[in-house]
Formats: sequence, structure tokens, C-alpha cells
Amino acid sequence: MRTRVRLLNIALALTLVLSGGFAQAATIDFTPDITGKSGTVRGKIPLEKLAGVDIPRGRVAFKGGLLEVTTVPEWQFDRSVVLSGPVLKTEARIEHGEAYIHGLAYLCDGDWVSYISPAIVRETLVTEKSELVGQVERIENGAIEFVELNGQRSQIPVAAVKAIYSPKAFSFDLQAPAPGAVSGQAFQTEVNRIAIRPNSRVFRAAALRTELRKQSDGDLTTGQLVAIGTAISALQIGQMVPMLVYPLTSNHLWRQANSVQYQSLANPFGFQPLVGVPVTSVPPPR
Repeated sequence: MRTRVRLLNIALALTLVLSGGFAQAATIDFTPDITGKSGTVRGKIPLEKLAGVDIPRGRVAFKGGLLEVTTVPEWQFDRSVVLSGPVLKTEARIEHGEAYIHGLAYLCDGDWVSYISPAIVRETLVTEKSELVGQVERIENGAIEFVELNGQRSQIPVAAVKAIYSPKAFSFDLQAPAPGAVSGQAFQTEVNRIAIRPNSRVFRAAALRTELRKQSDGDLTTGQLVAIGTAISALQIGQMVPMLVYPLTSNHLWRQANSVQYQSLANPFGFQPLVGVPVTSVPPPR
């Protein structure tokens, strides 16, 4: 009885593993700059929603000065980069063993750019000394090339930017335990989720939801896919049951084998009586 219970427990554990029942936290590294307040983040974090839109198997990847939003479309296996752009600033602080990371990214590349921003966008750039209205031309080498409404071009250092209001501008926040971490020094922590939100109205969020719904074909939800995967895993485990149960019946099979061997020794000539007489009672022929 105990052996059968153990086998059932093993089968249940295998089912959970095969159905993806365990979640893992993401490892995030923060490296401060000279000031100790700003810095860079590296790591990958699961992303469930973006601007109220459910992201299929979404993930945010921090690669130093670059942020990427990736997804895995339904019935696909490879990740696609749908939004990406430079991280303009990242600040971190440590309070009572908790790490708080806040930052700003400008997502200007990827397949979803047309859904979050119109082709011609009006943006507001706030610096320490002024407020400019126009459009970001490009961001490179630590500076923003900005074209104002009157056509005037300006080179604004990224470090001088206090805020940017644009459909392409997204703020992100992370909070996670960081025991032993010290403000102004590099640290590592485990993060389960990230809060990322647009600083302005998302241009075509409804259209993006419709497109994602079309890609999924409306066939099966994630929960249904998990249920199907669990059922398939259970069937696979069921095919292993004979091999698992065999040791439980080995004694009985051993007794049957000994009985057959005894019958062969008792009647070596294979004589089968015509009437129901036990073979052990029939003497061998002379």
C-alpha cells in the first residue's frame, strides 16, 4: 500500500513539472554610476500587461541602456521583439531592506510602435531649464535630438531631461527584497513582476488588443492549453504505470514461473491425459 502511495505522489509531481506549475523569480542586477543614484539595470522580468493590454507570454529585458519588450505568439516558440528603445534614466534606492527602482524608457522601435503612437506625434520634453514641444528625432550618444514645432533643432543631454510626455515614453517601477544592499552600491535582487506604464495616452490600444486576439485565433485560452498539457502529461505517465506496478506483482509472477517449471519437471514428456487427471498423478511412459 505504501509503495502505491509513493508511486501516486511521484506521478503527481511529474504532472506538475510537465504542466509548468512552478514559477521562478527573475534575477535583476543594478549597477550605479558615479553619482550613486542613477545607473543601469540588467535582467529579464515576466510582463503580464502593457497599457492595459494582455501580453502573451510577455517579458521585459533590460540590457544596460536598452529596454526590450518581447512576446511569444500563440503556437510559436521563438520570442519576438515588439517594442524596444533606450533607457533614459534609472534611479534606485534602498529602504529597510527593500530595493526600489524607477526609470524612464523611450520605446521607438518594434512591430507595435504603430499601435502606441501615431506617425506624427507631438511630444513634450522637460529639462531643468526649459520645456520644449515638438518631436524627438533620434536618441544616440547620450543626447536627444529634438525638433521643435517652429523647426528649430536642439541637442539635449539625456542627463538633463527631467520628464518626457509622449506615447513612446514609458515609466517602469520595480520593488523587491534586497537584504544587505547599500544605497549607492551595486546590488542584485529577485523580482517577480514589473509595473510599466505609458506617460501619455496609448494611441491604438484597442487595435492592438484586436490584433492579438486575431493572432490567437480565438481557439484556446492559456488555461485551456495548460489543462490540455496536463492531460497529455497524465496520459504519458499512465503509459509508465505498468513498469511502475510490475514490482508490486513480481512475487505473484515468480510463483507462476515456479509452478510452470514444476509442471515441466513433473511431466517432462509433455503427456496430456484425455481426462481431467492431474499430470502429477500420471506416471511417465516406459
